[in-house]
Amino acid sequence: LWYAGPDLAEAAIGGPGRPRVLRAWRLRPEGIQETLRPVDFRGDQNDRIDPRVTNPFQRLVELRKRKTDSKLDDDLRSTGYKVIANSGAYGIFVETTPHYLSLTVDSDCGLLAKVNPPVRTSEDVEALWLAVEAGVVDSIGTDHAPRMRAEKAGNVWEAGAAFPGVGTMLSVLLTEGFHRRGVSLQRIAQISSWNTARIFNLHRKGSLEVGADADLAIVDLEQERTVSAEYLQSRADFSPWENERLKGWAVQTLVRGQTVMREGEIVGREGFGTYLRRPPLA
Repeated sequence: LWYAGPDLAEAAIGGPGRPRVLRAWRLRPEGIQETLRPVDFRGDQNDRIDPRVTNPFQRLVELRKRKTDSKLDDDLRSTGYKVIANSGAYGIFVETTPHYLSLTVDSDCGLLAKVNPPVRTSEDVEALWLAVEAGVVDSIGTDHAPRMRAEKAGNVWEAGAAFPGVGTMLSVLLTEGFHRRGVSLQRIAQISSWNTARIFNLHRKGSLEVGADADLAIVDLEQERTVSAEYLQSRADFSPWENERLKGWAVQTLVRGQTVMREGEIVGREGFGTYLRRPPLA
């Protein structure tokens, strides 16, 4: 129950070993109220975000100022910002995803874009890009979930949430950020690689320094491609960006100095991946 406090967790369990259906519980008035309440860092009143701050960017800046010694993984559900708070030594890190930076309630993909928290409006998209440029957003995730199109069938209540996103992450950032809004390549590299590696103590990753793993994505910034599930080679048979033209694609990928992808084709040998050991986030 990553999005709620202990009170919701307790309400969602119908006794030891007998969990209730959480989706049904959330449709009850108390479930809706729990979801809508202001984000709370489990501290005193002075630690809480002022509910009068409604502008998405202002709320994110307000969150960025907060520090806590608790371990949390909450969603600022009203705007789609994900906040990862570790111990005070690490502070608060802010993550968003390509779908919150590009898709809206008006996107042509419709229910294929159903996700939790849901995509919002174009105003929220622009607020997030301002946060990216201002250094408020630290990292980009994908929330990749290789569902099948059949799992997204039905009305808004029946369609499954989540969708694939790994194969389009970089191209969405380059199209929407670099080409459309002028976000620097350095900033895109920072939030998609360097910062993420630092946050998770993976110091051999995300860097071109001597001694680091030679993990590289070689990109053709001018290459345009229409998104298709076939090209992405995921288990999923759809993409919420399907039939959209994205500009800027990786044409070669190296892992530890070895080419594993060239011009859209996997050429790396099976089993080349290794387990990444790192110090825990205490």
